[in-house]
Amino acid sequence: MMSYSRSNVVIAGGGTGGHVFPALAIADGLVECGVPVDNITFFGSGRTLEKEVIPQAGYRLVTFTGRGLNKREFFRNIFNVVAIKWACIKALTLFMRHRPVVVVGVGGYASVPALAAATLLGIKRVVHEQNAYLGRTNRLAQKMGATVITTFAETAGTSSRSLHMGLPMRVTIDEAIALRNKYRENSRGIPTVLIAGGSLGSQKINDTVVAMVQEHQSEINWNLIHICGDAHFETLTVLYKQKGLSDKVALYPFRKDIVNLYAQSDCVVSRAGAGTVVELATLGVKCLLIPLSSAPGDHQRRNAEHLEKEQCVILDQSHVSAEILFAEITAQLNNVDITEPDLYHQRARLRIANYLVDNYLSPPHNESAVQ
Repeated sequence: MMSYSRSNVVIAGGGTGGHVFPALAIADGLVECGVPVDNITFFGSGRTLEKEVIPQAGYRLVTFTGRGLNKREFFRNIFNVVAIKWACIKALTLFMRHRPVVVVGVGGYASVPALAAATLLGIKRVVHEQNAYLGRTNRLAQKMGATVITTFAETAGTSSRSLHMGLPMRVTIDEAIALRNKYRENSRGIPTVLIAGGSLGSQKINDTVVAMVQEHQSEINWNLIHICGDAHFETLTVLYKQKGLSDKVALYPFRKDIVNLYAQSDCVVSRAGAGTVVELATLGVKCLLIPLSSAPGDHQRRNAEHLEKEQCVILDQSHVSAEILFAEITAQLNNVDITEPDLYHQRARLRIANYLVDNYLSPPHNESAVQ
């Protein structure tokens, strides 16, 4: 095993699972390539998902206060601008102490101060864009000389120097693929439908699901799993109980093992974040995707369009009703076309880690890394 004892790496970003889990996958890939866990530091917000998930995974996390700017919250933005400045100072202090050879941004508010500090100190920067549209922070980083790695071969806003390497996923995807193969091989009776609205949940999707179950409860002959988001769980628990529907739905606020649930589902209804799209493609699960209409650059719709038409039906959020959702789920369950899994992204974490090792860390090459 090669030695990387002097090769410190900072991974910055977070906010939602779409940023946090690819960041963890990159770290896992670096460890698989021989980089010590102690040489990897995460820089993220103390308010969002990373504050729990990253320490649980065994990595060091440095946090700061504040959150991203919102056009509709003028007075809160004043505080957030000050918080960003303090976060930049904290990042500068962190980098001068740990002297990272590269800072990897994965998007989200937390990557802004880290990339700014790295630019000021002349530290190499690499950013990973999960979506099919280059986000605002990554566009700025690209202009400032950062190397951009993309999930999709066609990503709007990237330069000709960008590198397509796929979406890094944690090693649990290998377990999910095996679980999917076993699920396909075994004969099944009642199909399973999984409905989720992203790591934060979706009020629109939740309301539509409740209405669908109420209006079509006698016609629903499938196991229904509804992941509604932490903020909505208590309300929906009461609502399902009041309507006498609790026995019709398995309700969860959030599931860390959601990829395993995908593997054991016959149809998935979800938003179209990059992680969701890639995981469904990797497992070959039929789906209905409802892109978030307010996503910058309409990137969720762009993400969804990378799936084959035989696998995915894209629904417009403004037109989704209980009747339409029930009809589309039924149609997908009756769709006998076989969806072949796309395994390109399965090795993305090692592909990206190997690139970082070869181009930024010392020694320059690790024979055990996988292309």
